[in-house]
Amino acid sequence: MTNTMFIYHIDSKDTIVRVSDNWMTFAEDNQWNGLVAPQDVVGENLFRFIRGAPTQHFYKDLFRKARRGLHVRPVRFRCDSPHQRRFCELSISLAEDETLELRSTILRIEACVPRSRCDKPNQSALKRVVICSLCLKIKVSSKQWMDMEEAMETFNFHTAHDMSQVIYDVCPSCCSEASVQPASSMGVLTW
Repeated sequence: MTNTMFIYHIDSKDTIVRVSDNWMTFAEDNQWNGLVAPQDVVGENLFRFIRGAPTQHFYKDLFRKARRGLHVRPVRFRCDSPHQRRFCELSISLAEDETLELRSTILRIEACVPRSRCDKPNQSALKRVVICSLCLKIKVSSKQWMDMEEAMETFNFHTAHDMSQVIYDVCPSCCSEASVQPASSMGVLTW
């Protein structure tokens, strides 16, 4: 399923106006079990589905640039499932009908082994976990972000139960790659 592309269009108010025909197939392949269907997203504001003020800031900045006709660099991101690491790329452009076209392309997929559940809470678990919404790195200090899998081993957490509070942000590396100012430098509360 590499190089599979999913297309969304949003209007000037960031409302999803249409999705590509293969959207439902992707939903079914990921066992969303009818919880989300095209009619559940079309007509909704895109930011209903994007968590965290820093992540919303990131996308709003990209959308502003695209609407002004400026080139927006493709954004690399991960969209993992319990059994797969999916490495993707998002391209944003202004369509002829003045909507923004968001093209998400799966570049490659890696199988991963789901982590086993812990029977009791991990006493050394992080109380607050800050995750980059794009690359899924975890913030481990004020200046260091670590690959999710490495952080999970280092801090010995294996389930959502071990991470009592997840906060979504965008790491400096992802901001730099997309030429977006980090939310923290714009006065947006990151954590």
